Formats: sequence, C-alpha cells, structure tokens
Amino acid sequence: MKEKPNCKRHKNELIIDDPSCSLEIAEKLGDLRYDFLQEVLGDLANKLYNDGCKDDSAGRVNLADELFNAAGSVYNAERSISKAWEISKPYMS
Repeated sequence: MKEKPNCKRHKNELIIDDPSCSLEIAEKLGDLRYDFLQEVLGDLANKLYNDGCKDDSAGRVNLADELFNAAGSVYNAERSISKAWEISKPYMS
C-alpha cells in the first residue's frame, strides 16, 4: 500500500517574520495549501484590476493598462493553482 505524502508543510495561514524580505514572502506563499493560495491570488488579481480601474478613471491610462495586464496574469496563475489543488486534494491529509 502506497503511503500518503506528508502535507503538513502546506498551511492555511501566512505568517511573515520580515515583511521586507521578498524571498521569505515568496517561500511562505509557496507553502500555502493550494486552495488557500488560489483565494489569495484571486484577491490580488481583483485588487490589481480595481486599482487599474481607478487609474483609468484618473486618466493614468498607461498605468491602468499595466495593472490590467498584471491582473490578467494573476488570474491565469489562480486558474493554474486551482487545477493543482484539484490534482493534489486527494493526497492532502
């Protein structure tokens, strides 16, 4: 019988000791459970999109375009992580 992998390193919370350390933030994000990471990415994409809307309304079209592009990329990442969650869900204990 195949043993289930130990998935205790994947968390449902994000605790950052040094918020100025981008590497720590990236590693902690990568250690989140994929379902929770999907939510975080969705919220980030929405935030970027909403900021883009505000900048567009204020006439900052170039900035808005880049924020819309970034939001689209993060939405794509959210979809990929969602698929990763569906694949890994049976192995989570």
